[in-house]
Order: sequence, then C-alpha cells, then structure tokens
Amino acid sequence: MKDETRYADALEYADKVVTSARHELNPDYAQIFINHSQDINESGECIWEIGMYGNKIGTVDLAGSVGVENGILCRDESIGYSGGPMKASKRLYDSYGEGDLRKDWNVAPYYYNVVEETKVNEETQETEVVQVTKKVMFSATQIYNRNPGKWRREYETGQKARLFNSTNFPVIRYSDVLLMKAEAENAVNGPTDEAYDAINQVRRRAYGKPVHTADATVDLPADLAKTDFLEEVKKERFRELCFEGQRKLDLLRWGEYVATMKAFGTEISTTAPSEFKYASRVGQNTTDRNVLFPIPNTEITVNKLMTQNEGW
Repeated sequence: MKDETRYADALEYADKVVTSARHELNPDYAQIFINHSQDINESGECIWEIGMYGNKIGTVDLAGSVGVENGILCRDESIGYSGGPMKASKRLYDSYGEGDLRKDWNVAPYYYNVVEETKVNEETQETEVVQVTKKVMFSATQIYNRNPGKWRREYETGQKARLFNSTNFPVIRYSDVLLMKAEAENAVNGPTDEAYDAINQVRRRAYGKPVHTADATVDLPADLAKTDFLEEVKKERFRELCFEGQRKLDLLRWGEYVATMKAFGTEISTTAPSEFKYASRVGQNTTDRNVLFPIPNTEITVNKLMTQNEGW
C-alpha cells in the first residue's frame, strides 16, 4: 500500500486504454446506470462489469441485488422494491458543487411512499379516496435520510422480482481510467496538460458540458501545485465513483483510511440527527488492524513461517 513506485506502471496502462480509441465517456452520467438497470451493455464507458442474469424467477440463478440493497426506498414491487437500508452521507452530498448533475443522481432527492388521493369514480361519479405510491421529495435538511440513487429500479424493464434483478455492477469505468491517468501523470510528471485534460473530461461531463471542450466554469485552475492537484483527484474520485466499491481501496493506497474513518465518525456524531448518530461507530470501530484482512487460520496452520497480521 502507498507504493508510489507503481505510479509509472499505472500511467503506462492507463495510457494504453486512453490511446486505444475504444472508449469514451457517456455524455450523460445518469444514463450509465440506467443502461445497467435496462440490461444495455455499453462498452464505451463500462470497460468491465460483474454480469448478472435473471431475477431468480424460474430456473436461472445468476441474479444480483444492485438497486435493492443500495437503492431508493420503495415498497411497491411494480416500481421496484428496496427497503432503502443504505444511506448516503452528508459529506458526499456536500462535496458536489452547484450545478454538478451527479449530486441528485448519486444522492436521491426522493423516496417512494403510499399517499392518499381523492378521485372521482368513473362508474358511480362518487368521490373516493385511494392509496397510490408516489415520489416524495426530501426537505433541504433531510440529508441523512437519503438513499444512493445510482441504480433506480423504476428503470428496470421486464418482470420484476422483489429482491433480485439482472442489473450489472461496474468494476472499471472509463472515468475511473481517466482519473487514474490524471493521478499517475501528476505523480510521475507533475500536473501536465495531459493530467488536466483527463480530470477535466470527468468534471465537464459532471456539469453537462462537452467533454473535449475547455470550459473555465468547471475546469480546474491551471496553476495548481502537484500536491493540490492530487487532492483534487481524490475529491473527484469520491464524487464520481461513490457506491462502486472504490473508496476504501483508494483510502488504503493513499495511506488515509484510518484517519479518514475516524474523522468521518466524528462528523456524523456532530452533524447527524439523533436517529442516525449510531453510524458514527464506523469511526470508533476502525483501527490500524483494519488496514489488512486477517490471514485464515487454515493458512497459518499449514505454513509455520507465516504470522498473523497485526491486531488479529
């Protein structure tokens, strides 16, 4: 971890992907994840995905739960069920700038709930009250209530199952490669034009701008120091790749995991409403031992030269 000698290798392989001309950013950030929900394979942006198939209705058992465990609260199975157990953080919500289209996509501004409506019965012409499931918008202060919104089951096509679907999960997207390119280029050669171009493509797409056209309203300042440029890459990875399984690995390789989790726990305890303060335990429970996984005892038993990782 934090082996900065490998930046040259990372740059070499990121360049191979960029110069291959086989990949390009989808101009619409939200469409990436709508495509996942609709079983549309888009290799331009999504380089490698974990494939799911079916929804466990019938004999096919290759389904997943993307958008179920990490989806928008909805009890109506015709829309797409999710208990909404996962919540977004205020830290993530506040990280997006004004006009960043990823904000309300990644942190859903609504949930689904049953509401009562008055309607006129067409046969009897009598007024009656009916229950319908509708989107309910969160208030400006309800930040911790919000769910991840990346994969929205309302976009799924075909027969829906309560807990399973065929939505793929991305492992490597082209925006990830561009941010790798920006980080590695900066580490090896400093904040060059190539480094700026890579990160600014991601930023322009986030604000709905043409990705290959310079735009002073969203591009990074051109005079950043090397350390400041790296900090911008870290922030951009946080905003762009949230809920895609990258964050912990990034913090580990930057040597920032434990300190970040401690600070995050403190932040939750001081800013979250009382019903969400329990989540501050993530900081209390994170220690240096969590940097590495434990080695299974079965491996230590057969290899007497192996010692358990510290803390386990």
